[in-house]
Amino acid sequence: MLFRQVLHEDLGCASYLVSDSSEAAVIDPKWEIEDYLDLATEHELTIAHVLETHTHADHLSGRGRLVAATGASVHELDDGDALELGDARITALATPGHRPEHLAFLIADGSRADEPWLVLSGDSLFVGDVGRPDLAVDPDEGARGLFASTRRLLELDDFAELWPGHIGGSLCGGAGMSEKPSSTIGYERRHNDALQEPDVDAFVEAILRDQPPAPPDQGAIVAANRSGVA
Repeated sequence: MLFRQVLHEDLGCASYLVSDSSEAAVIDPKWEIEDYLDLATEHELTIAHVLETHTHADHLSGRGRLVAATGASVHELDDGDALELGDARITALATPGHRPEHLAFLIADGSRADEPWLVLSGDSLFVGDVGRPDLAVDPDEGARGLFASTRRLLELDDFAELWPGHIGGSLCGGAGMSEKPSSTIGYERRHNDALQEPDVDAFVEAILRDQPPAPPDQGAIVAANRSGVA
């Protein structure tokens, strides 16, 4: 199975390419799509699928541009739906809180085992932090959603790799976000301060404290991303 992380360093955004056949899926594509096209050419792949964890508020999605360049299909999966790529299986996991429609994607390699060995957590769980809950819904409602969503993610085995939608420097998380590009569920279970609160009310109070400023122009960016701008 081919798995690659593509970073947008200026905004701290992370996107991913997954393949285990002649077809590839791109998750959370950035506006500049050349990296994905280059990877596809290098590995003789067709980019056939595009997935997004949520509607982004801090950067323009490259979904429309990637579809125009490759003819890929955009998939809007529901909780439990799966996309098969050879032995690779990408399964949607509903993780609302940062946004109501937010999904994480569990990735299993059937040639190894049925259990997912990595999770693309989007903006629900970061390395060292959790997503901010105040950009799309009432902050208290969003925080309570995040509490439930992160507990779903913590049901994964310790060995499961965590690959987030942002790294340190993004406005979609708090001050605890690490610049490390990945982690494991086990490490975050033990060392992520935002996950140490076992009580939902204490969790809500902790993550609503000292939220950073909202991303500039977030309303226009969300509207453009919802429209599938190309």
